Formats: sequence, C-alpha cells, structure tokens
Amino acid sequence: MKPNACLTVMAVLLIAGVTVASAGWTEVAPVPLDPSGRQVKHGGWLVYNDDNGMVYAAKGYKTSDFYSYDPGEDSWVALKPIPNGTEGKPPKRGCRGAWDGDSYIYMTKGNNTLGFWRYDISQNTWTQMPDVPLGKWHKKVKGGTDMVFAELEGDGYVYLLKGYKQDFMRFNVDGDSWETLADAPKGKRPKWAKGSWLVYFDHGDDTTLFAHKAKYGELWTYDLAEDTWASSYVPGIPRQSGLTGKKKKPGEGSGAALYDGDIYTTKGGNTCEFWMFDPAIPVWAELDTIPQIGSTGRKKRVKHGGDLVSTGEGVFYALKGKKTCEFYKYTPPARVQARRPGGIAGVGTLRLDLRGANRVSVFDANGRLVGSDTELRSGVYLVRAEFGDNTRYYRYVVAR
Repeated sequence: MKPNACLTVMAVLLIAGVTVASAGWTEVAPVPLDPSGRQVKHGGWLVYNDDNGMVYAAKGYKTSDFYSYDPGEDSWVALKPIPNGTEGKPPKRGCRGAWDGDSYIYMTKGNNTLGFWRYDISQNTWTQMPDVPLGKWHKKVKGGTDMVFAELEGDGYVYLLKGYKQDFMRFNVDGDSWETLADAPKGKRPKWAKGSWLVYFDHGDDTTLFAHKAKYGELWTYDLAEDTWASSYVPGIPRQSGLTGKKKKPGEGSGAALYDGDIYTTKGGNTCEFWMFDPAIPVWAELDTIPQIGSTGRKKRVKHGGDLVSTGEGVFYALKGKKTCEFYKYTPPARVQARRPGGIAGVGTLRLDLRGANRVSVFDANGRLVGSDTELRSGVYLVRAEFGDNTRYYRYVVAR
C-alpha cells in the first residue's frame, strides 16, 4: 500500500484508533549460560508470578538450570537447580511449568518420565510430588504437554494435557492427588503433537480451557465445571503467514498466553510467526514476527524449548529455544472496539491520520494485505505504519 498522508478504507462501521508507539518485539537480557553452559532447548518453559512480578524459566535440554528474571532490572538470578529425583533424569521434552497463583510452581519433568515437582518460591526449594499417572494409554510424559492452574468451586487444580495421546487429568493441590478427566478430543488424529498448549480463560461464570493441537491446527474448548469438551473445534493457528508468505503447521516450541480476553501465541515449528486469537468473534490475526537474528548474530527461529508468557499488563516474554538463550519482550498493539457512526446507516469511511509514515499496511485476520477502498467485513484488522525506525500499530475490531 502506498504511503499516504491519510489512509482511507471503506468500512461498515466507523472505527476509532489508538497509537501504540512502543508496540512490537525487543530483545532483552539473554538467559544465562551458567551453571550448565548449555542453551535453551527441549523442555524449556516460562511462568510469570503476578505477586512478585518475576518471570521463572527452565532451560530443559537435560539441564537442571532454573532461574528468575526481573523485568524491571532486566536481569537474571540462578535459583535452586531442579533435582533428578526418583526418576533419575533431568528435564527434557515434555517439561512444563505452571504457577498456582500463590506460593508454588508445579512442573512435569518430561524426558519420558512421570516425574512431577513443586517449587516453593519463598523458600527456593523443590519437592517431589506424586507421579503423573500412566493413564489410559500407559504413556510417560515426553511431548505435546502443557499445564495451567485453575480454581473450581474454591479448590485449586493443575490441569495437565499430557500430550502424545489423549490423556487429560488434573492434580488437586490440596489433596495432593491426581484425578482423571474426560479424554482430550480425537479430532482429525488422536495424537496431541509436540507444541500443543493450554490456556485458562476465566471470565466470571465462564471457566474454560482452550487447548490447541499442534500439527493439526485444532483449537478446542473444555468446560471445567462440566468436565466436557466441545463437540467441534475452531480452526487453529492459520498455516499460511500473510507476512512471510510461507505455509507452515504449528509445531514444537509453540506457546500461548492470555491477555485482555485474547490469546496470543507463537506458532513454533521453526517459524518466528506470532498470532492473536479473539474468542469473542472468533478470528485469528497475525502480528509482528519475532526477529530471526538476535544478539547471537545467527538466524534462529522458534522451535524446541520455545515458550511464551504474559505479565497480565500487556507485556509478553518469549523463549525461542532451538539451542539459543535469546529472550524477547513484546508489547501488543492497543485493542480498540468499533463504534457505529452516530445515526448514520450504511457504509462509512475510516480515515487515519498517518502523516509522516514511510509505509502503511493493513492486514486481515488471515494476515493478508488489504487494499485501499476495500469494504471491511466483521473481524480483526491490523494497521501497521512505519515512521522511519519507529513502527506504530493500530488494531481494529469490526463487528456488525
């Protein structure tokens, strides 16, 4: 789209916009190499502690390295190493973490074990918990795994998508016991492949889990109160990127986090793609890709060991994995709801004052470039305006 002093788009609704000059990805302090000397790879993960404002990270890659990251200081601290425990193995593929909203972080060890652990944040200590059950398919934890913490009727639970097959269960944190739940859906294929993830959506009486099946691109919902999965799925992360033009399946390293009612997710699968899903519409929108080349000077995309976490204040942090310690921060574009033009029916004209922009691009929910003088149907649109080295984003939700 040619740079204009004013961008004109025909729309069913007149939409108001907000500029966020700081939106986008920036690289921050990398995960330390010490004490193991290894980078982040299979089994890397992130969690955020809303109480103390710290991000916690494990490297995976058969290391016991465990850290906290202070966003305010942009600095890392090495914490108590993860024990080998009765399983006699360090973390690897299938290692995932979840904060309980209070004092603990729960973790599956992965690495083809049933190891399950609890980290005490204030005491900096690890405790081995009851093993993950073998389950219906008699499989140990080795990939396609994710966990979230949720409360139901006053009780706290860690919900576990075991991965590989359809095992789905929860750990009662007060009773220190596991409970088997309804099988994760079969969908196109029964396998929940590496890079599958869970997100907990707590919206008043609506307590729902979103589960994304990597490789097959299926997004399922689970009702916590009813222990039931939806009968059908919403299409998952789109295969084709409108920004790169490449077609890739979501895969290993894909991670997701919730902010302001929307799900943000890295695609993984050796891509740098980053997407947002709005459950209310529902629709997918592609956002800025993570930089391929960071402080290491080498081209690294998100794959094994990648993960994403939200601070709950509109800021995200991401690991690329794939044998790199690069660590990134993301600030999303503003969410702006559409409003009807006062008393005016029919198609209106949207004018954004973008004087000084070198380049302006409008993308639809599938990441496709939208031309000028195009009628905007219901959905999410992203306007990207480049002002020299500064890129500004305008996000619009069009709803009839």
